[in-house]
Amino acid sequence: METQKSPPTLHRSLAERPALSGRPGALLWPLGVALAGLLGGCGLPPEAEDEQTSQQQELVIRINIPTNPPDSGGGGRSSKAEISLDSQFVFFPQICAGGSAKKTLVLRNRGEDPLVVRKLEVEGRAFSLDADVRLPKTLRPGERLELSITYSPPANRPDQLDHSGVLRITSNDRHREVTSIQLRGLVPPQSLALSMRQIFVGDLGAGQAYTRTLTLRNAGLCPVEVGGYETAGRQGDGVFVDGLQRGLLQPGHINRVSVTTMCIRRGEIDARLRFLSPRGNTLATALIQGSCY
Repeated sequence: METQKSPPTLHRSLAERPALSGRPGALLWPLGVALAGLLGGCGLPPEAEDEQTSQQQELVIRINIPTNPPDSGGGGRSSKAEISLDSQFVFFPQICAGGSAKKTLVLRNRGEDPLVVRKLEVEGRAFSLDADVRLPKTLRPGERLELSITYSPPANRPDQLDHSGVLRITSNDRHREVTSIQLRGLVPPQSLALSMRQIFVGDLGAGQAYTRTLTLRNAGLCPVEVGGYETAGRQGDGVFVDGLQRGLLQPGHINRVSVTTMCIRRGEIDARLRFLSPRGNTLATALIQGSCY
């Protein structure tokens, strides 16, 4: 009886096939997918569906995360707008208290993108910005904007001689969001010129007096407000002034007064006569010297 030979078996199962990707059964899943498609199966295995869904979610997340969005509004890294100023420092010299002066600051956009000026603010009570500008203001490349700055030192503080401030410009400049410009204003000091700064009365006997005319002159640029006088030193209580005009002394104007020194007690006369502003600041000083016997 002849024995029927069975055909040679290549492999008993797919799992016994040599690993193609370095792990057993690497060919099993793609082959199953192909067979399911041909036979009208139910689709991917659950674990395959989970893996594919995870890959799709990861792809969606990677696509939807923005990387440095362009900022055309203010201070953005992608903005190519750039501020150019004709001065980084605005200075007002010799402005009288109660007066005012104006200077113009020119702002240009020398960048490649539109420059958006969002805010203009001034710090410093003596300074103000006279800019008829509706914000935000957009400047095309090469366009300019003029800003008028006013310095007004207060009339009630003539002794405050130095004022400082800052103008801040908020924009989408490529280098900085806020550009600062320093402001400074000076007020001339108030002073009076005297026809003589030393009065020598000589030797006076008890009860005697010596009178001398003294001329006060405003040699400055601004009105000087005279508030009174005071005396100090040895026998300063025997010095008196007549004819002093209190109030504003205009530039170039004079006030002649009489200074009388009385011999009240024996001894040396070494007194100081100070003319004062209403706030007590010294405007001028005269020395009075002599002796009383």
